[in-house]
Amino acid sequence: MFRITTYLILFCLLFLSSCSSVTQNNETELKIIYTTDTHGSLLPYDFFKQETDSCSLANLSSYIKKQRQEYPGRLILLDGGDLIQGSPDMYYYNYQAIRNTHLASRVMNYLGYDAMTLGNHDFEPGEAVYYDHLPIQCKMSLLAANAIDTRTNEPMFKPYTIIERDGFKICVFGMITADTEHWLPRMLIPNLRFDPMIETARKWLPEIIKKEQPDYVIGMFHAGSEIVNRTDKNGIGYMDGSIPVAMSVRGIDMLLMGHDHAIRCDYLVNDYGDTIPVMQPNSHADEFGEIKLHLKRNLDGTVKSDVKMKRLKTKNFPIDKDYAKAFQGAIDSVNAYLDQPLGKVSTTLDGLGSLVGQTNLMDLIHTVQLSVTEAQISLTSTLSTFSDINKGSITMRNLFDMYKYENQVHKLWMTGRDVKNFLEYGYSRQFNQMTSANDHLLSFSVDHNGNVEVDHFGPKLKTPQYNFTSAAGINYIVDVSKPYGQRVVIKSMADGSKFELDKRYYVVMNSYQAAGGGGFLTNGLGWTKEDIKYHTITESTLDMRYYIASYIKEHGTIEPTKNGEWKVVPENWWKQNKERDKKIMEPYLK
Repeated sequence: MFRITTYLILFCLLFLSSCSSVTQNNETELKIIYTTDTHGSLLPYDFFKQETDSCSLANLSSYIKKQRQEYPGRLILLDGGDLIQGSPDMYYYNYQAIRNTHLASRVMNYLGYDAMTLGNHDFEPGEAVYYDHLPIQCKMSLLAANAIDTRTNEPMFKPYTIIERDGFKICVFGMITADTEHWLPRMLIPNLRFDPMIETARKWLPEIIKKEQPDYVIGMFHAGSEIVNRTDKNGIGYMDGSIPVAMSVRGIDMLLMGHDHAIRCDYLVNDYGDTIPVMQPNSHADEFGEIKLHLKRNLDGTVKSDVKMKRLKTKNFPIDKDYAKAFQGAIDSVNAYLDQPLGKVSTTLDGLGSLVGQTNLMDLIHTVQLSVTEAQISLTSTLSTFSDINKGSITMRNLFDMYKYENQVHKLWMTGRDVKNFLEYGYSRQFNQMTSANDHLLSFSVDHNGNVEVDHFGPKLKTPQYNFTSAAGINYIVDVSKPYGQRVVIKSMADGSKFELDKRYYVVMNSYQAAGGGGFLTNGLGWTKEDIKYHTITESTLDMRYYIASYIKEHGTIEPTKNGEWKVVPENWWKQNKERDKKIMEPYLK
């Protein structure tokens, strides 16, 4: 009897020990899949070419299926934001099918994502999407510790989430660049402010570590890698950097970055001597990060980690047929919307030429802006250089070539001097200061041999092409042989009447520029946030694509006309270099 009892006791002890090892593993290997800046590349379909797209989350789905088999209960899916902007399907679900479950919510739920840090573009559809719908529809945690609800003075979204895998607690702490506030009109973020990231991290990380006692902390930040200081004398602030947070605030074990579409897969040593893995795959679902995280619990309770990571090309994995079938209905709905006829255009609209001079495409955009606001002068970004709009019928599909971003329209009052300074700032970054006809017209970054530098985006411009500019309602020249401040000469209003530097004018521009984006108002004019508010007269509730579509429908056949004229001089230098620089850019824009 004693022997039987002893065996029973030993068996129970062994059984309890085995149960304990399940709930409190001492060693494991987790797999983390990380995407960022997907910009609507969710479906295996190219809505521009109207054919199968071999690079989308449909490819990633097949990879995820395999990983769930290889890492049962040990897989983590994370996204760094800017998910719901940048494609026709996202526009459709953001603005047209607003009553339906958002496609992004359906996709992320289907794939089983655990968490996403919101990006600046995720706020563009307004509160109806980012506040009313996504948090309710998405099973994953939406993170943004420094996106503060001004009504409660607390984060509007989760600051962090705890993910438990195989007996280990993983904390994912999310933040977004505070500069978001200066790129979006207040009407889109009426109850939000964005606090500095370093300040926010210093507040939250000690609290998280004390309260949650995580085994591993991942910082997932939608911000550039480094701080970009743009304060100067205007007080607008700066774009937060992800790396300075990881360097100076203790507690982050891994850094996942997004926002600036850079690529990284390396390590840094922070100010405390800790080695931190850094991952940022390429955007638009071109790549994803694969991270193997090995964790081992020591006898004293501390956890030792080892990380192996790499960036993988999404197109190297097959499209998941089940995924494609699940979302075919969305493709059909978006195509039906895009095929809506709007009207006709009497001539081909020049997209690529907008990089180097006045074009009929930009003339049309200016005309629409002026018609919406009845302003005297129109200013706009050079947004649409990816393709020409062919003569003939125009559908909603063409509008995504014609106007890339979801910008609203703002009307401000500005002096003539303000308008001149706005253009001086824009053209100082768009055009090189040429000393001869041998120089480049566009402001490229060049190496010590004078060759145009190229990165994974293509030829490196000193400023992104969406920060190029042009104006209508006035006649002016841009002298690229002159330095900043002396380049722009405004000769008259478009009708030939006098243009006066000290006179007030009604001016229309897109919401990105009007909020301080691109630095036109803040750096070019030295305006503060209060100055911008003081000068703003009206802000549209609808976006430019809506207004362009309405204009075309109203007029039937569009014949773009000039409302003012601008030229680049010396004209012989311009003629000699514009075609060369267009050819350098064209392969990367088509």
